[in-house]
Amino acid sequence: MASNQQTHGAASCCRNRRELSSDDIENLKRLRSAGVHGHPMKILSMYHECNESIELTKARKDHEREMRNQQREERSSKHELLAEVETGYVTVNNREDWPRHIEQVYLDGNNMMFVVKSLRRLCLNRAGKKTERALAEIASAWKKQMHIPNVEIIFDATHQLDQIGSVKVSSAQPTHRTTDDMLVEIARKPENRGKNKRTVIITSDRALAVLVSFYHIFFSWCS
Repeated sequence: MASNQQTHGAASCCRNRRELSSDDIENLKRLRSAGVHGHPMKILSMYHECNESIELTKARKDHEREMRNQQREERSSKHELLAEVETGYVTVNNREDWPRHIEQVYLDGNNMMFVVKSLRRLCLNRAGKKTERALAEIASAWKKQMHIPNVEIIFDATHQLDQIGSVKVSSAQPTHRTTDDMLVEIARKPENRGKNKRTVIITSDRALAVLVSFYHIFFSWCS
């Protein structure tokens, strides 16, 4: 079996060698002398696509290398940003854990609908209005217990805009497409720059956390 594989490998190698003409070999030598390295067949293919110009081939190869490095750096930056976002979450197990300087809390309403089984069941049973009201009532009781000055719960689209208890209920639509869009818009407003450090967004949406992390807003993880 091993002998057959070796024979097959040797035959494949011979085929590749036969495919390279004397001109191909000479071109490869010139390309390598110019600093163009890689798989011989791929390099030759690129060379012919570049009208057999060594300068253009080298420029294209350098560009591809730069793009790969850039993508690698972007992936690394994303990993670092996600790590920073994770450390930006505020863990709240009891009243003493809550940051005392916080003056404004925004609740990601649609995101929170699926956190608790009983609320998730209401959503699945198409009882959206009951779920929204239940969330707002829970938020009102929580606000009172934690002594938070301002709490606002935002849904993607709701017609229940009456204040429930002391909690403001808002709809992202029609001015925004989603709650995420509305929260990002709130965070980036110039007049809110000073307030952002005294603001918490409660969500389990990591993508949202990444978007608003640039504006120095804290996050509290709901799960």
